[in-house]
Amino acid sequence: MKIAIFGASGTAGKHLVRKSLDAGHSVRAFGRSVNKLSPHANLELIQGDIFNPSDVSKAIQGCDAVLSALGGGTEADDRTRSNGIKMICDQMKKNNVRRIIAIGNSGVLNKNEEQLNVEAPEFDQRFLSVANEHLRSFRELEKSGLDFTFMCAPSLKDEEASGHFIVRADYAPVPNAAKIKLGDLAAFMVQELQDNKFIGKRVGISN
Repeated sequence: MKIAIFGASGTAGKHLVRKSLDAGHSVRAFGRSVNKLSPHANLELIQGDIFNPSDVSKAIQGCDAVLSALGGGTEADDRTRSNGIKMICDQMKKNNVRRIIAIGNSGVLNKNEEQLNVEAPEFDQRFLSVANEHLRSFRELEKSGLDFTFMCAPSLKDEEASGHFIVRADYAPVPNAAKIKLGDLAAFMVQELQDNKFIGKRVGISN
């Protein structure tokens, strides 16, 4: 499989690149600092701007699927993630690529049948702006018509995979899920490209 990875030079993106290559896939890594990634025979580097349609199209063209680890700011008016996801979705449709798995956060998961975590009064207000930006990203995926999976992760730990984690559609897999190792998150995302068990779903994940 040929995979385009956005945000590939970030902390989460580097794990996605490694796990994709380890699984035998061909990777096209897109980011601002991708030249810092270790060379590999199956790795193509594209340094570009997520808000440049030509750059994004070049990264997606000819790929079978997309993984997104886009980052952004914490300010209330930051739209890097949601506008970036919209750009990716637009260019995927133009290039006839349908499968995308993107990283969000656990605020977008259901608290109950009527309420998201981010909508609950007890949600930690320190993380409200970022959670709402992830929610906007999820809405962009929902309306895109693409075959998406949105990973709603708790606290991210820059650690290698343990192989021990649990997942659940639309809800946190355990109450107050605290963390996920980025190696495990990346491993699950790469495997989900093969399994396609959670198309059109948010996925809660935790160690």
